[in-house]
Amino acid sequence: MKCPQCQEEFHLTGKLYWEAFFGRFACPLCQTRLRLKHNWLIYFPLTLLGCCLAGIPLGYLVDKFWGSTLSVGAGWVIGWVIGAALSGFPMDLYLERKFARLELDVRHPDFKKRDQDPGPVSTSQDGQS
Repeated sequence: MKCPQCQEEFHLTGKLYWEAFFGRFACPLCQTRLRLKHNWLIYFPLTLLGCCLAGIPLGYLVDKFWGSTLSVGAGWVIGWVIGAALSGFPMDLYLERKFARLELDVRHPDFKKRDQDPGPVSTSQDGQS
């Protein structure tokens, strides 16, 4: 990933991923607030597929072995949630590393005027605009 402010290249590590749970974090070098942007037509179905990879089999197994002691359908739900977490988070991290785009987080309260692109530059000779 490349910071749009300082052009520093950095890797989205597991630690940075967990600290930026909703896709908002600071650049490791310049501390500019950044956010991850996705193409939701691709990102959402692939994330859902990643959740189902372990969610469906685990939901089936939990329902098969403990379904009689739980209410109807609870085994499926419990197994799916646990399986979705086990396979969904690694899939999400992979998708973030491969397909997400970084941009400045203009909605963050720490966003300052210095983080924006500079405005028009004065071209007068006497220093007045």
